[in-house]
Amino acid sequence: TASQIPMATSSCGEELTGELTNTVDDIADNGCTGTRTLTYTYTDCAGNTTTWDFVYTIKDSIAPTFTVPAGLTIYKDADCNYTADPAVTHSVPLDLADNCTPVNELEVTYSDAKLEGTCVSDSVIKRTWKVEDACGNYTEKVQTIDVVDNSAPVVAGAMNTLYVEGCSAADKPAAYTTASELEENGITITEGCTSKGNLTVTYQDGPATETC
Repeated sequence: TASQIPMATSSCGEELTGELTNTVDDIADNGCTGTRTLTYTYTDCAGNTTTWDFVYTIKDSIAPTFTVPAGLTIYKDADCNYTADPAVTHSVPLDLADNCTPVNELEVTYSDAKLEGTCVSDSVIKRTWKVEDACGNYTEKVQTIDVVDNSAPVVAGAMNTLYVEGCSAADKPAAYTTASELEENGITITEGCTSKGNLTVTYQDGPATETC
């Protein structure tokens, strides 16, 4: 700037102001660093000249900008499998921009951290998106992906017939309350995500009929 250009004094005592006469840029191929040299020439009334070079460093230290993808929910299949690959979810950063690096040359990567969900068979993926320019400047933002098990257990078969000794509904045996008890008595249970020991078994009694 003009305030950085020194004044000069000739041998005759006149004050001289430098005139910009040359500009030389020496910038790296990736545009990240370099120098610019401004040459100022001072000329006195006798036509004598001298020059002064002002050299400053150029460095790109501005990180790219982007819009992080919105959170999303993906569902597990009956075998508890799922894919969170961006090629499948089509959920990727948008509005990429950088002051120096062309958008198509920005490097976009991500890393996942898998956390427990609110249900034993669910999970949460914290996906950190990173957009980096050619100069090593980068911006990171986090996307939340909920992975949900919405496949109900498959129950097949029929309970073994139970014969109760007694003449009152009060003589009935205790209800089965675990998956293993049901499978020991004629029921087949298929569940892809939750272990059978963690399945919740509930029951409801129908109306009692008594024959003695």
